[in-house]
Amino acid sequence: MLPAAVRFFVTAAAVTTALFLSPTVRAAEPAGIGFQTKTFHDDQGDHAYSVYVPPNYTSRDRWPVVLFLHGAGERGTDGVRPTRVGLGEVIRDELASKQPPFPAIVVFPQVPLGGRIHKAWSPDRPAGERALAILSEVEKTYHTDPARRILTGWSMGGFGVWSLATAHPDHWSAILPIAGGGGDDQDRLAALKGARLWAFHGAQDEIVLPEETKASIEALRRAGGSPGFTELPVGHDSWEMVYRQPQVRAWMLSADAPVPESVDWPPASPSRVQRTDEPFETAFIVPQAVGLRLGNDALGAIGHGLPGLMPADSLKGELEPIIKTFDVKGDAYRAEFRGLTFAGALTSADLRACRDACLELSLGLERLTLRVADVAIHSRTLDAQAGPIQVVLGHQRAVPMTIRVRPVIENGKLRLHHDGTSFRVQDDNWYVTRPERIVRRGTGLGEYELTTGIVGGVYLQKEAIEAEIKAVVPRMLAQLEERLALDVPSSLSSLLWPLPVQSPRLRIQPQQLWIDGTGLSVVGTGLIGSSLPSPHAPRTLAGSDITLATLPADAGLSILASPWLVEAGSTMQVEQGMARINVLDLPEAAFHSLATPALWPGLSPERGETQLDVELEILAPMRLELTGGPDRAKNPGDADSISATLVAPVAALTPCRIDGTRLVERQVRFRVEHDLTVRLERPSPAKRVLQTAWSTEPRVTPESPESDVRPVVESFRTAWIAWTTSRSQAEPVKDIEMGGSRLRLQSLGSRPTRLELGMVPPPLRIVNEGRRPFVYRVRTPESYWSDWHDLPPRRAHEYPGGTPIEWRMRNGLHGQVLPGSEIRVDETGPRETTSLPDGRP
Repeated sequence: MLPAAVRFFVTAAAVTTALFLSPTVRAAEPAGIGFQTKTFHDDQGDHAYSVYVPPNYTSRDRWPVVLFLHGAGERGTDGVRPTRVGLGEVIRDELASKQPPFPAIVVFPQVPLGGRIHKAWSPDRPAGERALAILSEVEKTYHTDPARRILTGWSMGGFGVWSLATAHPDHWSAILPIAGGGGDDQDRLAALKGARLWAFHGAQDEIVLPEETKASIEALRRAGGSPGFTELPVGHDSWEMVYRQPQVRAWMLSADAPVPESVDWPPASPSRVQRTDEPFETAFIVPQAVGLRLGNDALGAIGHGLPGLMPADSLKGELEPIIKTFDVKGDAYRAEFRGLTFAGALTSADLRACRDACLELSLGLERLTLRVADVAIHSRTLDAQAGPIQVVLGHQRAVPMTIRVRPVIENGKLRLHHDGTSFRVQDDNWYVTRPERIVRRGTGLGEYELTTGIVGGVYLQKEAIEAEIKAVVPRMLAQLEERLALDVPSSLSSLLWPLPVQSPRLRIQPQQLWIDGTGLSVVGTGLIGSSLPSPHAPRTLAGSDITLATLPADAGLSILASPWLVEAGSTMQVEQGMARINVLDLPEAAFHSLATPALWPGLSPERGETQLDVELEILAPMRLELTGGPDRAKNPGDADSISATLVAPVAALTPCRIDGTRLVERQVRFRVEHDLTVRLERPSPAKRVLQTAWSTEPRVTPESPESDVRPVVESFRTAWIAWTTSRSQAEPVKDIEMGGSRLRLQSLGSRPTRLELGMVPPPLRIVNEGRRPFVYRVRTPESYWSDWHDLPPRRAHEYPGGTPIEWRMRNGLHGQVLPGSEIRVDETGPRETTSLPDGRP
């Protein structure tokens, strides 16, 4: 559990032919499009669900229909949460970015809280039966195509896909389970041997192990099926890659296309940022919960990475028309420069803090081209149009632009006040092209005079052009402010909670800010929220002591975080009844023994099951008790470690009936305390590893002294030890990559009231593997060439990281070394360039 939290700080009914729409019946045009929340009524009451209707929907066409089964984190009764993760989230993103709409109707039923996760969508359980009935209702409302009826889902929904598909194999044109298995019963899975099925799983998934899907695929193949299976280089959130892949979507929406032999997978995307338009209701406030210190080395690394992070077309925009008046031989002329657009390349960037509480961003711009679509010239006797023309800036070398920004906190938000922009083009570093055409009517200036006047006039307007380009900066900063919502990505905030259920949502609200000449310091308030209605007004938790004064004045990146965030998040989960999971749904098989009927005298499995439904739940907020950091002077070997105790004051095992009824009279309560240590190790100068070690003796204390609960508590203790032992392991920590720059974990520690870690730009190395000295000189993007250096054989020169360096030999041979990399050379030149972290190329 704690290792996950540490990673957060460092770096989820029978179907008959009556379900089919008759091809001779046309559904009426529905009133709404986009995402709609609807209500389904059955004998158990009203049930909210969502349906997505493409904006271009028309009843003249038949549309594919998708039944999407959500994961455990989206359980509830609002009908909306299932659209916020998975296929619905992808559709929302594409609509927001003006991409073509997803060309299918999508149905999002919802499972209420409680009960088995792996069997929640089973056709013999209420949610599974209801999902099929809701699908039938939607198909009667909209003009759908029964030949293109798709079943897909993720995590808990992935298990549901296997279950519903096996029960009704002929009902679906395509079956696409993600991160969920269907067991290894060959006879049962044989029902799918003729189905179009393509399964996906993340190789690094620790919530639902990849073996779940692999076992089902192997059993189905033994039964004679030909399913597709793709293992992706990601964790549990593999839906991010799957639903965004065009070839997967084309296969899914087709009636008969085979699984493609090869798929062009993009690189795994970073953790997605929580959408700022999602409902966020603050339940708990943790003042001074997080502290960030960005020294100038870290700011520089962020700046140097900007060119690699920005899309190729990011430096594009439009300018306002420019109007000028002038006299020629007594005649008054009016010239209007229209259709002004610009585009360019960002080749270098640097970010630094200044003494006057400002940040200074220095940019290098090349081939900044201002295009004027049309120049209209009017006088008493002449109307002329000329164009297009181009004004090219920075064709010889990069044009420097320096932007000064004063960050301030206003109403809990970080604002960027523009404090001035310096942008000046050297006279020899720009030119103006002749107009491609000139059309004139009337008398006065001739074509040659117009051409000369326009080109010469533009040359005379260099200051106006510079001013127009500088005028774009405030608009850019305003757009950037909208992206500064300090929401923690959902996949990272989930690491604060150990169970594979809905994670707490975390938002950081800036509280204090300080900038000096060496860096930027921010202290933030932690806001714990949920999309579900909170039963109380926001409550403030005390106890954190993170202030601007406690932040170190390091040149790199320092992060301080309060363990109160863990307690606040778990309090939210406990109060909303989400801190529980069926023991048979836990990935550690040792927990499954807790469902053995022999442990629960008088209880018997239902509906032919061999095991009971038993829920593990947290009834009081968990907390992380830090024991403080070691004395670096006395114990230098222990300087980079965290020692802590995870405390669950009240946990419980509760038997349940298959309909969800909880047998609280048989509930067994106990307390859990477990010590652990997380140590930062450096197996090489370039590698960082977190070594987690749980103690071998967790303290599990029953609340009741009665002897009949002891077998249950002892079985839990045995399972808990098996689980934590399997997680006492070394985990490599990769550098944080930002374009061409990196930050590397450098220190790890704690005090009783906060976790502390530090990151620095990794160094660059030039290693001479030759027999004679290697003679070279270097420069950074912002510096001049150094003096000549002699690197002796079998020696290495190391340079501070954060920015690439260029090297050059006397014979003119040259190259570049990126941050975190080394180049191996001999007297003739480079032999090999490698990336230092984690052996990555």
